[in-house]
Amino acid sequence: MLKSGTSVTKDSDVEAKPHPLLQELKSSQDEEMFWENVSAKGGSPLIQMQENGQYQVTFLYRSKVAKRVELESEDLYERMLDENDNPKCFEKISGTDTFVLQLDNIPADAFCFYNIKVDGKVIFPEHEPKGILPVYSIEDTTQVSEKATIVSHESKYLQLPEASVPKWTVLNPADVTHGTIERDSIEDPTNALAKRDIWVYKPPGYNENDAKVIFILDGEHFLKSLTPYIDSLNQDEANPLANAAIVFVDSNMRASGHYGSSPIPDRVHEFYYQTEKFSKFMTDEVIPKYCQKLQGEKSNPNNVILAAHSLAAYPVINVAKENPGKIGGVILLSPALNQKKEHDLPENPPMALRELPIYMQIGQLESAKPPEICQRPDYKDMTDQSRIDSNRIFHEKLEDKEYKVSPLRVHSSGHGGIHVVDGLVEGLQFLNSCRKEETVVFEQEAEQQPVKTLVKQYQTYIDQNKQDQRKQKTEDVRDDIRHDTGSKRKFD
Repeated sequence: MLKSGTSVTKDSDVEAKPHPLLQELKSSQDEEMFWENVSAKGGSPLIQMQENGQYQVTFLYRSKVAKRVELESEDLYERMLDENDNPKCFEKISGTDTFVLQLDNIPADAFCFYNIKVDGKVIFPEHEPKGILPVYSIEDTTQVSEKATIVSHESKYLQLPEASVPKWTVLNPADVTHGTIERDSIEDPTNALAKRDIWVYKPPGYNENDAKVIFILDGEHFLKSLTPYIDSLNQDEANPLANAAIVFVDSNMRASGHYGSSPIPDRVHEFYYQTEKFSKFMTDEVIPKYCQKLQGEKSNPNNVILAAHSLAAYPVINVAKENPGKIGGVILLSPALNQKKEHDLPENPPMALRELPIYMQIGQLESAKPPEICQRPDYKDMTDQSRIDSNRIFHEKLEDKEYKVSPLRVHSSGHGGIHVVDGLVEGLQFLNSCRKEETVVFEQEAEQQPVKTLVKQYQTYIDQNKQDQRKQKTEDVRDDIRHDTGSKRKFD
């Protein structure tokens, strides 16, 4: 469920005290009683409210032989980082077989996925009886043109007392009619960017008449995680994704780009350090090619949507700024706006940009500030702001400048890409509502000012007629020139 939330800042953090049960665990002699008490409280993780109304979550694991125990979670990842930008592992309590990882100041309505990894392998401990959900994805993207194989894997989830389960978790992609997926590729004619794969998804019964075309960056990742759920949503014709084709534009994940002394993945190099070149590539090559393919001669910019997660927000914002008339809306999902690179939009934008609908969504667990090492320009070039605070600042600026921006939607999870499912649905609902408002306003103005409307239509007719006459005169002159030239040649 999407709702407003508040960010966690250092001012609202409380001193991290161990759970009372852990204070009683001093040696192996106390261990059996400790685990009995854990079981009596519902098992791991232990959850208790802190003085600030937020929650401490204590993950536990027991093993005599384990060497390394880790928590795997996209949503909680940034809350586990140490000062060197490395995720903290479970710590073993001296003299026992018990491993502990404690996270503090988790919002009361937080919901997120996680798994426990023991020596590199995901396991489901018996002492963790709490929630497990299936998560669906495409298994192999190289064979999707023949048949996309949908697989599922189980994942643990953390649901704090005031949290609701996200809408997408009730979907069952295993037993639905699937759309088609075509694999393609595209090259940058300037050779500034690498060749990349493209996957084109079309829902069942796709009709290019009035179809939406949604472009999503980080293509292969989201192709795998989103399309099973989109298929499930498309069983309902009232769903805003119905009759929407999705173009998944892939990123090159190999670490070949460089900035300073640090190797960086190509997606970071392209999205962040080559923003202008990548957005030009999208505008000049990718968007025209696939709009023509999916919408035919009736291509309508209002039905072209750009969606971006994380760093992909930079080129998408730049496309909107430079070419607002070529797209019909922007959907920003957990945009990584706490970077030092400028991402602002103009103070006095042209009308096409001011009226361009922009939807923004962020997760409340994205409230952790990055470690200082991440602020180095030769490392991650981040500011000292959390992602959620940087989004609030950007959103307030857009509202102050009277851009057509949605309310900032704060969902109950973190930076994990699976939450993009709900974000796409709600983003399209916002974009559709903006288009309906424009239609209503136009109709009301036409009713209130019928004479003015008729005059405008008549003037358009006159202008077009004059243009046609000029065009005809030009053709007549050209015919005369051809005739004279031909006559001269005949006499020669």
